[in-house]
Amino acid sequence: VFDRDRPAAAAVAAMRVLAQNGILSITAGDWEGQRIAGVDVCGGKLHLAVGAPRFARLAGAALLPVFTVRGADQQTIRVVIEPALAVPTDGKTDDALQAAAQAFGRLLERYVRRYPAEWRDWNRLELPASAEKPGDWR
Repeated sequence: VFDRDRPAAAAVAAMRVLAQNGILSITAGDWEGQRIAGVDVCGGKLHLAVGAPRFARLAGAALLPVFTVRGADQQTIRVVIEPALAVPTDGKTDDALQAAAQAFGRLLERYVRRYPAEWRDWNRLELPASAEKPGDWR
């Protein structure tokens, strides 16, 4: 659990987990992040925290996107772990984090388009002024 009152200690603990080949789960939501990237999703901009790609880059760890979707019976939840996203290790850190965040955004868009009723962040998606309304994309 990330301690907002002690972010440095939390970061050290996270790196320790990764150094031991452990699993670290971090949300992409910008409400948790200190560094944010704007990514293109469904014709708009979505702001995502870049903590997960940052830790992956620092530790040389795999960045595995995880999504949950409802089963056909609407009673079960299926957890999908996608193949690792590339996090560039060369070049500027900000560029690498932006690239990783955008790669996640492309993957997220596939899930949003397939399961639009399950995505809870429509209100966080910044659409251009010319857009009709959230969900009205083709």
